[in-house]
Amino acid sequence: MEPAVDRMGEDDWRCVMDHVLPDNQLAARLAFTKMSRAASKQLPGFRAGVRTQTRVVSTLRSEALREWAASVGSPSPFPHWVELHSLARASYNGRIGRALGPPNDKGRVPVQLDGGLGELEPASKPIALRPDNLHPLVCLDTELVYAVRLKSGSIGPGNWSEVSVPRRHSCFAREQHTNQLSGFGYDELGVTNSLNWSLAFKTTDELMAAQGTTGELFPEGRLFFTRYMNTISGLTTGPPDGPSRQLSRHTILSGKPLSAVNAEPIAGARWALVQRPPLLAACGVNLALQRVSRPHSLDRMAMTNQPACFLMLDPHTGFAPPNQMDGIGDAYVYQAKSSGPAAHFRLRDFEHIWDWVMGDLGAGEGLGPEGGYTLSEQAFAKSRQRFFKSRAREAEGESNVAGSFFEQFESCD
Repeated sequence: MEPAVDRMGEDDWRCVMDHVLPDNQLAARLAFTKMSRAASKQLPGFRAGVRTQTRVVSTLRSEALREWAASVGSPSPFPHWVELHSLARASYNGRIGRALGPPNDKGRVPVQLDGGLGELEPASKPIALRPDNLHPLVCLDTELVYAVRLKSGSIGPGNWSEVSVPRRHSCFAREQHTNQLSGFGYDELGVTNSLNWSLAFKTTDELMAAQGTTGELFPEGRLFFTRYMNTISGLTTGPPDGPSRQLSRHTILSGKPLSAVNAEPIAGARWALVQRPPLLAACGVNLALQRVSRPHSLDRMAMTNQPACFLMLDPHTGFAPPNQMDGIGDAYVYQAKSSGPAAHFRLRDFEHIWDWVMGDLGAGEGLGPEGGYTLSEQAFAKSRQRFFKSRAREAEGESNVAGSFFEQFESCD
């Protein structure tokens, strides 16, 4: 005999939640308060909480969730990352891109391709492709990795957001290549950072034209780009022993070297403006800061990005370089690794760094000969431990307050 819904206890709701499909769990929790509360509690005979297993762009996979999202005015799942396959133009197969919107009147989706030079927000013109040729990238274990986007214009956590980036995006391949040319010690990063600055926002045509001239690019810059072009096809952006995963008409190339075709920059691709924060490198943390706005392309206040500026503080002086103090615009921060799979960089990781810079480092005043703060992996690790312990205590306090509220609410029924 099935119990009436209004008489179902927490253990009954827990059993129901265990059988809800992963892509529908978020909708179920939002729709049924009792189910959400039961799934979150430790009950006798059950494990400690049912984990909500939502996927990135889950609305693409679940018709029920898509209908529910539309009914409550949820935003569209676009844009989202895709991998191209089964195209007649073989040079595009296996490339990464971003589906910008739903199919047009002709049934084709506008897709902006990864240009091959590391740009996370390329300026190239989108191409129109059939949905059958696009594989949505949704899995955070094998296909996507977390990064943090720093929006310019105002100061505060409201302008920081957690975003996903394909593990096989050329921004990670670029890091593997450039790491081979320079160490990660903060004293060695100046050369690579200045080279990246000299190449930034130049198109493939402009870069190739400078190879045999004495134009803008100085000799080291031309060699830097030439070596990148010659060796990127041999790099890998996945686990070297990771198995391929067979899908319909398509194989995800996770763990396998990028092919020469996929690594070749497309026409109009621009060299991404990527800088490596020497401040974090001195503490054993390898990050990449990618600026996606051309310097001073908007008014001064709209281009202000204090977090990006503070990431580039010089460990010796406590000041950022002149080109990092103004006119920055939007930026991304992600893990920079010399080999192996790309790694997550979460919003909480950046929040700790911000707390550390503003607190322990005094916004840079604690650095330099007069500051007295010594950068080290140990000191950074201790600050991280303190930060997350503090966060855990805050979360526990909020949980206790919420629990007290629900108990009072239930007592009124």
